[in-house]
Amino acid sequence: MAKQDDDLRAFLRAAAKRPPARGVSLYTRVKAAYPEIMALRKARYTDKEIHALFLEKDVKISLGTLRQYIQQIASELREEAAHGDNARPGVSADLRRTAANRKPDSGQPSASPRSAQGPTTRQLSSHASSGTSVTGHLLSDSDV
Repeated sequence: MAKQDDDLRAFLRAAAKRPPARGVSLYTRVKAAYPEIMALRKARYTDKEIHALFLEKDVKISLGTLRQYIQQIASELREEAAHGDNARPGVSADLRRTAANRKPDSGQPSASPRSAQGPTTRQLSSHASSGTSVTGHLLSDSDV
């Protein structure tokens, strides 16, 4: 058993030194064909018919994945068009979108998951006069 484990580990170490044997990603292929996809849509082709054309050319992709990629590419292009000069090459649209939506720190606790922060202790307005601290996860309009 130890010999087999050593062989496997040696094989994996050797594989880690080589680049993976993969071609162009499916997303990249759909993105390259996006203008033609839009022309087909303009000619009233359905997504299912466009999907059949991909399969006819041995591009194995599910209809749902094709639709998702088309939506994502359209969103990226809208983002790039809206921001023009701010669209930096090499920076993904998702990263630019995240940075653009980030709000400056207002001194308020962030809305990160509770598992990262733990439960909060705050003073509820109904208990303000007594000074009672309450641990809770419910927020009212005044807390937002």
